Amino acid sequence: MQLKRIPGARLWFLAAMLLLVLFIIYTAVFSTGALLYPNLQLEQLLLHRPLTGIDCVLFEWRQFGEVGFSLLLTLALGIACLFLGYRRSILPCLLLLLLFGVGIEYVGKQYFPQVVPVNMQAGMNSLACPQMWRMPRSVKIMVSMGMWWNAPSVRPKRVEYEHYSANAPLIFDENAAVENGYPSGHAIRWCFIGLVACWLAWRHIKSRLLRAFLMTLALAVALGGGFAQF
Repeated sequence: MQLKRIPGARLWFLAAMLLLVLFIIYTAVFSTGALLYPNLQLEQLLLHRPLTGIDCVLFEWRQFGEVGFSLLLTLALGIACLFLGYRRSILPCLLLLLLFGVGIEYVGKQYFPQVVPVNMQAGMNSLACPQMWRMPRSVKIMVSMGMWWNAPSVRPKRVEYEHYSANAPLIFDENAAVENGYPSGHAIRWCFIGLVACWLAWRHIKSRLLRAFLMTLALAVALGGGFAQF
């Protein structure tokens, strides 16, 4: 007796359910505080590397995960679905899924605070590329397009902050800050848009080579971009 082949759509559904279960398990572990020290130690490892223009590129890419920009991308995907023959109900469904992710972010950040020692805050702020804050829009656009060499150089004082935070002990006292950063809405929206684009490429691109390339690109954007903004 041969096993029946599982339809492709069902495989995608099972993969989505698996990711949802993993997200729930990770959230349950995160809520216990067991990941606090590992997360802070990982952030200190990031601070041991030199600050470069790549940090500014990643920071500018955060704009693509904002709600407004994600809404435009979702509308574009919905219009593409209409041209591909999907029902009109696909557009409100995509928008509802996007808003559902925004709701998860809002509710989650009310219940999952994270304590950050005061001696870590200055160094972590250096990763946000503060030298770009007063730059003209033209420079920000070039950096967001990946031209890291156009990012302004890091001030020596910021480098000192980074080195101090990278080697400082983790002290939790009354001066420690409480941040509400989990779950990351940017990561949720990046993954949502990238996975929908991956599905469309798998479903409608006939050329195997082009389909594999576009699916890989969409997954790289979804998972790579999502984890980079996590």
